[in-house]
Amino acid sequence: MPLAETPLLQLYEGQARAAARVVEVLRAARPGEDFQTRDVDDLIAALAESPNQVEKMYHDAWRRAVDGPMVQCVPIGEAVFRIWDAYLHALRSVREFARSLAANDRAAVHLDDLDAAIARLERNRAKAFNGWPWFRPEDEDEALAEHARGESLSLEDVFGVLPRPRQ
Repeated sequence: MPLAETPLLQLYEGQARAAARVVEVLRAARPGEDFQTRDVDDLIAALAESPNQVEKMYHDAWRRAVDGPMVQCVPIGEAVFRIWDAYLHALRSVREFARSLAANDRAAVHLDDLDAAIARLERNRAKAFNGWPWFRPEDEDEALAEHARGESLSLEDVFGVLPRPRQ
């Protein structure tokens, strides 16, 4: 199993794909069917919890990335943000469909919850992306080469002058 394809990440990716498929099925139903609005509202209520799931996925994967070998940081990060974006896409599709129903006087009760979930995922994505440990083995090589050329200080140079605790 590739480093980025952990069972938990596979589960989250499957959930995002399943949500997107549900919207496709609902769109294919004949317009005006009452179950359509109820089903969309039930889907919205379930998906409103997505930010909690996505953030849990992020933190679990982050711990796995930083605790493991450096080479897994980038592939796991790419998987995490591919899944994050899949959730956003699914939620936006549900919102678009729910708004089309609302335009025909069949408003979903939980639409505000969905708007809040989308806003939270959008707001936190950039922060999460920037906080991800995007370490690549070549980054270490580049840093060592910079130091060898005198373009940067080593940690020993920076922190070596600090007093060491007595043992």
